[in-house]
Amino acid sequence: MALVDSRSTSEAGPSSPPRQSTSLELPSLQPLSHTNAFLSAESFDPDAFLLTRAHIPLEELRGELREYLGQLREELVQLINDDYEEFISLGTGLRGEEERLIRLGKPLGQLGEEIESVRSILLEQQIVVQEKLDQRAELREEKVGLSPAVNQDAGFTVMVMFMPYAVLGSR
Repeated sequence: MALVDSRSTSEAGPSSPPRQSTSLELPSLQPLSHTNAFLSAESFDPDAFLLTRAHIPLEELRGELREYLGQLREELVQLINDDYEEFISLGTGLRGEEERLIRLGKPLGQLGEEIESVRSILLEQQIVVQEKLDQRAELREEKVGLSPAVNQDAGFTVMVMFMPYAVLGSR
């Protein structure tokens, strides 16, 4: 089997069709960064990521990933250092605040005691009012129970009141 160079086939002669020049442009790759859709997605899909970089040799891809890892580590260290400085400055800013907090604690304790005393007084008053309401309810029940007897007694009283006149008038 003979190997044929592609240049030799294109130069075969006037009988062969002219070859159009096609460029083998590779798709442009975005550099690895936080804006890369595959790296910033909520869940990383390694298959989809590797398919976008299928034409890159593995050694080059490994180098690219290591470089991105280095960038991420640098950013992480910078974030930690920035937050650490804020944390330390917060601690130094709070020096001397302990005395103010202690001074504020005393009036707050007194205020809490006053609130508890008012609460107990209100609870006592609530009990007294409830007892009065219960007594009132009992009196209403007694009044309802006595109502028929009062009506009968009222009729008897009316009869007794008119009886002397009837007896006197008959005399």
